[in-house]
Amino acid sequence: MELKKITDVYIIWKETKRQLVKESTLATYMTNAEKHILPAFGNCTKVEDSAAQAFAFGLLERGLSPRTVKDIMLVLKMIVVFGYRKGWLEWHEWDIRLPKDDVHNELKILTHSEQKTMMNFLGSHFSFRNLGLYICLCTGMRIGEICALKWCDIDLDTRMISVNRTIERIYVVDGGLRATKVVIGRPKTASSRRDIPINNSLLRILRPLSRFICPDGYVLTNSEKPLEPRIADKLRETAGAAHSPPVLQAADGEARHAEDKVPRPEAHLRHAMHRKPVRLQDRKLHPRALEHKHDAQPLRPSRHGTEAQVH
Repeated sequence: MELKKITDVYIIWKETKRQLVKESTLATYMTNAEKHILPAFGNCTKVEDSAAQAFAFGLLERGLSPRTVKDIMLVLKMIVVFGYRKGWLEWHEWDIRLPKDDVHNELKILTHSEQKTMMNFLGSHFSFRNLGLYICLCTGMRIGEICALKWCDIDLDTRMISVNRTIERIYVVDGGLRATKVVIGRPKTASSRRDIPINNSLLRILRPLSRFICPDGYVLTNSEKPLEPRIADKLRETAGAAHSPPVLQAADGEARHAEDKVPRPEAHLRHAMHRKPVRLQDRKLHPRALEHKHDAQPLRPSRHGTEAQVH
């Protein structure tokens, strides 16, 4: 069979992957391929071990982290293995060596007193955007899941919230196209599709709202138009300039209370509920809500699924 250039193999591989992975995952693959891989190997019909290793070292020298370089190398290997199995590319197993990523950012979480202070403030200064922050504190939902949450996903009779979708803004690199777009799709992982119990404090906030909501609307806007995570991340007006003390917040988990210095700006709201004492009626929240296998186990960085591994 006639050999093909990696650029030509990539075009076919990309369309095959389009049917198998989330749009956001494919966008990440395409960005890595068109920004890094094709400029280096696009005209090649094979990638030798030495060339792949030199390519990886070159990416590191340009300032990319070992984790990012590994992700790029995984995409390269997926493309090459795909072409090899089709008979379009030559390939032999690589032995790529990458340094360990020693950067470890400690996850800082709200203390119980900080969480209580913030929940009291949010409960007394209602807005639908503040409600999203309150839900995050009570459930541990991700920012994209909060933005995609609809009122129809909240069942006050069974006291459950169903997480069925997420919103994210992705960067699309496709040929000459360079753009971002908002996509609504399935949650991050299969286990992310889950039902989360509504605790008593959240129930007291939600029940009176049942008379005023748009049934098919999104919770953060109470309309059929969602609030995208990029905007939610930059929210500063949710407490309102007229309220004192003000709360400055980013809905992915950062907040600051100006007067009491509560919570810390870097604290993660999503994980605040994970440290909260578990009452009997809220036991289902742990560890299912955060998808932890064990109550004391921290979340791990997600990895893009791949049929090829870099050793």
